[in-house]
Amino acid sequence: MRKQQIFLLLLFFPTISLQAQNKFPFALKETIIRIDTATYTWSANAVSYQDAKFLSFRYEKNNPICEVELYPLHIQQINHIKLLPSADYEVLDSVNKVGQEYFRFKVRFQNLDESNFLVFNFIIDNEGDRGRENVQQIKLFPYTQVRAKLFLKDNELYIGEERVFEIDVDKFQLIRATNQWTENEAINYKISEKNGKVYLHIFPTQENAQMLNLQLFTTKPFIANGKITSMLPLMQVNFNVRQSRLAFLEADKKDVTLHDDFTVGTEILIEHHHKLQMQKTYRIENQEESGGYLVGEIFTKSKLSNNKVLAILRLYALHRTTDGYLYLKDGDKSQFITNFEITPKMQIAKVSLQKEGGDWSGDLSVHAGESIEVKIEGTALNKANFRFEGLAEIKTDSVVKTENMQLFKLKIPANISKRKIFIYDNNQPTAYALNIKEQQKPHALDFVDIDFGAGDVKITDLNQPILYYETVRSIILSFRPDKIDAENKFFGRQILSIDIKITGANRQLIEVATIPRIVICPDENATRFAFYDKKDCSTNDINLNNFISRKTHELEDWSRIELTIRHKADEHGGNAGFTQKIEIILAKYTNFDIDVSFPAGLLTKKIGDSDFSSLGGISIAAIAQFKFFRPNKIAQLRPYRIGIGALALDAFNLRDTNTNRDLGIVVIGSLYPSRRDAKLSFPLFLGFGYLVKQERWFYLLGPGIRVNL
Repeated sequence: MRKQQIFLLLLFFPTISLQAQNKFPFALKETIIRIDTATYTWSANAVSYQDAKFLSFRYEKNNPICEVELYPLHIQQINHIKLLPSADYEVLDSVNKVGQEYFRFKVRFQNLDESNFLVFNFIIDNEGDRGRENVQQIKLFPYTQVRAKLFLKDNELYIGEERVFEIDVDKFQLIRATNQWTENEAINYKISEKNGKVYLHIFPTQENAQMLNLQLFTTKPFIANGKITSMLPLMQVNFNVRQSRLAFLEADKKDVTLHDDFTVGTEILIEHHHKLQMQKTYRIENQEESGGYLVGEIFTKSKLSNNKVLAILRLYALHRTTDGYLYLKDGDKSQFITNFEITPKMQIAKVSLQKEGGDWSGDLSVHAGESIEVKIEGTALNKANFRFEGLAEIKTDSVVKTENMQLFKLKIPANISKRKIFIYDNNQPTAYALNIKEQQKPHALDFVDIDFGAGDVKITDLNQPILYYETVRSIILSFRPDKIDAENKFFGRQILSIDIKITGANRQLIEVATIPRIVICPDENATRFAFYDKKDCSTNDINLNNFISRKTHELEDWSRIELTIRHKADEHGGNAGFTQKIEIILAKYTNFDIDVSFPAGLLTKKIGDSDFSSLGGISIAAIAQFKFFRPNKIAQLRPYRIGIGALALDAFNLRDTNTNRDLGIVVIGSLYPSRRDAKLSFPLFLGFGYLVKQERWFYLLGPGIRVNL
């Protein structure tokens, strides 16, 4: 009995995993889908299709909401059911258990008209399965009814004349529009679709009353009368086909080129007709009535064994088949009709180029390694088969490929050796070519080193004034060509200029010089090295002393050497490039000079005396002293100085009773105000020395007067 139950379950529910049934079954007693106002069940609406079982349901809306109920055979053995996500539907309510009877969830289907292979995939969490999840599925078969009707204003047709009728359909996207003609029928037809409308094209081949059996097919199967099919109900339409008012002569060429020389003829084959005369010239006009526009002439040369006629066609004007038929006339009387395209000769009017991040330009110069877009504009470009010489990586933009314009995306090889990339059409060179130019793009100046006595330093690392406390014997500029070009990133020749300006300690101008042009080429390991113009490339270091008259080692303390290294914009395509300014200051820790000052009111104490002498008058001091500069400051003195010299005490007191006047040999220190711009200052002196007249050692302390002129 149990085996029979399992057999019946497998018969009605083939989507259930047999392995899962043996242990924790997910067998369903029933599956119910409620959509719109209808209800569909597995027991009543399951269908077999392509060797599988599906739950079918009908829909009207393209994005309907449906409610699904699952009735498991052993619901008590199922802990949880999860519906896996899919692009075909959106889960509105997740799977929930309703009592001990069934599970329920709600989804919104997405674009059922175009979705295929619709399926619900579930993860089943069963009792006693040690946490292992089983995946089960229910395949779905949504279908809808497509309604199509054909309304005719009249049913008269003429042999050789095509007519087009619109078919009224409610879901045009489900109609299979193959755009292919039927063959060998009394009335051949094809189905096309354009702008959301479906059209029936009819071309009769036999006269009298004819019935057209119009069979439309859908892109998705549907259920009709309990059967799965893709065929809509057959439409039978009666037509009255009349003999053509004019005999239609079909040409073997559907597209003929209009030559610039109207005397040049083109051989074509046309169908033979008993009224068609050989060795005769017929006019080709664009209308049946007299006075039509002359499109061309056709000369019937000879009849062939295959019931064709060899003719010579001379054309004078353009024509499109959509403009109407062409009429072959004997004089002003129409004899036959035909139709073919008369299109202009392929001609390129303009070639434009766009680089990454740039605009379209007529400049066809490109560089190795670049990715570019090429736009070709002209007439009858659909006849062309363009090829770019030496390029393999070419992409055609199919969206922008018309009779008047074609767009190509190209990658120029990094190692290309050609100077021109010719554009070919059908293996014939055109008048256009892409010109390969070598890059001459400014590179950051990190390939330039400077040595002013501290070793080579990249100039791009020198972004502030340099205080150099040694003698600058020379300034050497050297170059590293290997830093210019990188793999698939080319900069080419670097053309630089150097401005030199030398000023003194007080910023007075000493000398100005310029090195107008220096050319640095990438090194020989660069991919494009062989193609660069190397005739004026410099490989030697540059000693600035060779370009200035006042050599660097002759400059005084606190002189400034200012260098400005920049790209020459006019030789880099107007690109300003990079500029680096370097300022080297010849700094010192100390300075030695002779200073004359006027100490006044000095307090002196002679060794051996118990008291200070009375305040003296104005003295004269001539001191050879050392000055000390602040470190990392430009020519800024510390406030103290130390020196040795002579001091004339109370030198301006000439009275005979002056006992303080004397000449002393002193070691003296002084403190000066920190302001540098003061015209009058009062330094403080402290020291000791030897009085020559009194022959005594003494100490001194007191202010002085200093005038800064």
